[in-house]
Amino acid sequence: MPIQTTSPNKIKKQDKPILQQQQLDLFKQFYVSNAADQQNYSNLIGLWDVMPRYSISKLMMNKLRDERSVLRPYYMDFQYRNETYSIEIQPASTKNRQKPNKTTQRMDVIDYYPSANEELVEEALRKIFIEKYGSEDTSLIVRFTIYELCEMLKRFGHTRSKIEVIQSLEVMSRSKIIVSKKAVNGRGKVYIVSSYLNDLVGLDYMQDETEAPANWSARFHPMVAEAIKLDNYRQYDLKILMDYKTQLARWLHRLLIDKYVFASKLKPFEIRYSTIKRDSQMLNNYGRERDAIEAIHCTFDEIKSAGVIYSFGVKNMFSDHGKISDVVFILSPTANFISEVKVANKRKSYTENELSTGLIDNKK
Repeated sequence: MPIQTTSPNKIKKQDKPILQQQQLDLFKQFYVSNAADQQNYSNLIGLWDVMPRYSISKLMMNKLRDERSVLRPYYMDFQYRNETYSIEIQPASTKNRQKPNKTTQRMDVIDYYPSANEELVEEALRKIFIEKYGSEDTSLIVRFTIYELCEMLKRFGHTRSKIEVIQSLEVMSRSKIIVSKKAVNGRGKVYIVSSYLNDLVGLDYMQDETEAPANWSARFHPMVAEAIKLDNYRQYDLKILMDYKTQLARWLHRLLIDKYVFASKLKPFEIRYSTIKRDSQMLNNYGRERDAIEAIHCTFDEIKSAGVIYSFGVKNMFSDHGKISDVVFILSPTANFISEVKVANKRKSYTENELSTGLIDNKK
């Protein structure tokens, strides 16, 4: 089989449409009061964005490596809308571009799970798709240059080098995630197997400043397409999310966007420590429960500083033996977050024609 020598800039892929143009037009339009606000908004993709698919930290990754630095498939369970799901994450074996071997001067191949850096890259790619996609992109393929991707990350406060970004793209395209749940009839499981990013096209070298930028492309996970088809997404302020310093804060913020659709000063949001631990899978590094609970305290302080909640209370749950069995966190939303929720609720009720300009009269 001959090797393809055509530059990625010249590749013309005949992509099979998987979404209707109208569905994508609705996906890229936001309910905002002025055009300037458009650049800060993106969409939360239901189940896909809340599942703990990027929850394995670098620290945990290093603990899980065997004597040859090999990582095995990683398994976890979580719940979403009262259903239990299972995830199997198969690591990516890819070049360690950031640390060439000092002896051979070559890049060693090493295993990685998708983690926090890849989470940020996916958000940036989705934003690029929203801002750039054309009528030919109903296949849900995002087209970009590495420079554009770096600039999008920088725009939202996360400066990354070209090498770091390419590393993340390779990890996302070479790792596999298997999401499953029990079948409706209770017999067996239904599941989906895919890479985080599919059909990655790019160049396997770093450009210098004199070269024309190479065009890259990648296809989003099938669950993203399914959510767009079913209108299972909600607009949210991406800038607030990307401003968080911790990954747990981003996960909790997404959870609030997805679940707290009734946000009101009269209806505070309650969530248990056990729920956060189970569904985020980000507290497994803590040897003591009290340290994990303290980490959640710090995370809610961060969310409070972002203007999403103005206060949170804590209620201890006790077992029959008088020991603390769980902790309930009670969140009171800010007026700004309540307004954001109402706007997101309204946006789901508008038609394509009403959203065609990207602007809606708030008086409607």
